[in-house]
Amino acid sequence: MGFLCFTFFIVLGSLSSPWADADGVHARGITPKLPKADNVTPQCTWWYDYGVEGPYQDMLEDSDISLQQFQQWNGVSGEERIVGRAYCVEAPTDAKPATTPSKPVSSGPWPSRPGTIGTCDRHHLAIAGESCWSIAQKNGIDLNDFFTWNPIVGRDCSGLWAGYHFCIGVSGPSQFQVKALFHVDCTGQVLKEAGIGANGANSDGLCLDTDCKVGSLEVAAAGSCPSGQVQISYWENPGCSGKWYGYGYTSRGVCRRLWTDGWKFKAVHIRCAPPQDDCTSKNTCSYDAEPDHGVC
Repeated sequence: MGFLCFTFFIVLGSLSSPWADADGVHARGITPKLPKADNVTPQCTWWYDYGVEGPYQDMLEDSDISLQQFQQWNGVSGEERIVGRAYCVEAPTDAKPATTPSKPVSSGPWPSRPGTIGTCDRHHLAIAGESCWSIAQKNGIDLNDFFTWNPIVGRDCSGLWAGYHFCIGVSGPSQFQVKALFHVDCTGQVLKEAGIGANGANSDGLCLDTDCKVGSLEVAAAGSCPSGQVQISYWENPGCSGKWYGYGYTSRGVCRRLWTDGWKFKAVHIRCAPPQDDCTSKNTCSYDAEPDHGVC
């Protein structure tokens, strides 16, 4: 009896999905790896993770769908997309979006994450690769203020999403308010009180004559001026005139002991301004030398 011998060759290799990009930026699959976009149909069967900004047509061609299908399944109009979100690229032909898309009633830009402080009047559109720290540095604000104005981002910055607007400045009844006191520890007689408004009167700052009778400024905690941006400019004569002795900075909610304890100047100009923008930081001006003795 003869035997028939069959030889089988098994070729081992790697399998690659036609849906996986070489750089892995725009992954596709049954389960999204990024947060789902708003209004996506609950009947979605295939997802496109939009990791970095790219041509709209590439996504449609890669997914073999039409613009009309994309709009129907994702509840969008035009060519709206947000980097860092997952979109539906396959669903039953009769699938409808979860809700009818509409822009929320808000005075700020859209989209923005919930919980943003209601008095926000300056916004930053986050992009891929940014951090809470880099946004704060770029816009000249204190990181703690950024967390306060955008509580949803969390102290670990995990809630910072690319493609969304975040608050980097607020408005209110005033930027800050101060009391000018006799002693250097914010005690004693209150000689003057003043406020720097958010808009209108005094919004660019004001001059306070001290006449060698003010040793400290008590800055109220309330207000919108970012931390470290209450600017104090020291002047030789009343009316903020004569020689200029430079800047000092403080924050809301702080008792600020004044330069030379108030003895070598007769006026201060106060306003809200970031230290990195003043002329001494930019080396475009110089201040006068400290007097050898008191001026009063």
